[in-house]
Amino acid sequence: FFEDIEILAEAAHINDEAAQIKAAIRYADLDEAEVWQTLTAASGGDWDAFVIAVKDLYPGCEGADRYCRADLQYLVQDYRAKAMRSQDELGEYRRKFMKISAPLIANKKLADTERDAFFLDGFPRAIADRVRHRLSIIRADLHPDDAYPMEDVMDAAKFLLTGAALHELLANPQEGRDHSRQQGLSSAPRQPSGVVVKQEYSLQAQRAAQRHPGCAFCRDLTHYLSECEHVTTYLQAGKIIRGPNGRLCMPDGGPIPRVPGVFFLSGDE
Repeated sequence: FFEDIEILAEAAHINDEAAQIKAAIRYADLDEAEVWQTLTAASGGDWDAFVIAVKDLYPGCEGADRYCRADLQYLVQDYRAKAMRSQDELGEYRRKFMKISAPLIANKKLADTERDAFFLDGFPRAIADRVRHRLSIIRADLHPDDAYPMEDVMDAAKFLLTGAALHELLANPQEGRDHSRQQGLSSAPRQPSGVVVKQEYSLQAQRAAQRHPGCAFCRDLTHYLSECEHVTTYLQAGKIIRGPNGRLCMPDGGPIPRVPGVFFLSGDE
């Protein structure tokens, strides 16, 4: 900003530093201008002193440490949660990304490959999945462990945010998410269909093995429950009754006490 003021002042042949200070305050944002006017240097005629005084209001605005990796991570997380529907929004993301990543790379706090990975991570899921799919075809020679170069990602994103491709993307915003979910399901181990049949057969065989031959009421092997004389005797005596479903039960309608696999009629009856 201050460099622009100096260039414009030089082009307009303005050598009065006090006039430069007034111009800087006039063209600054209203909130910022109100603060700058309170500076002692704002009422003087020393341009350099004014610039230093203003920069003191913004710690970290200069120097190698004005950005850190966390700043880049916050930006990526912020844009990943936003919608991206045009190339203008794509350009805005790229400018803000480069503003932070360029100083980090220059000061060896971020590698080029890390920058490339961060950049793609900042796209909404639906767009990021389509970009990866497109680049997997275009850059088929790229090693799986390497991130797609930032410029290639930009080219793919521009293509997706244009014309028919953009219309299709907006019409199916969940496609990328659904595609990822399908990939997760398809990667899960499938159980062979024969296992289900085998398990069902085993269960039926178990149940059949638990059944006792002959009458379940009196233990006689020569007949079954439906032909048992003891059942008739108990019914006539009122010791048992048949419920609405035809099953034998106690006179109060409750089930006949028994342990699974043990006969109804006890040995002393």
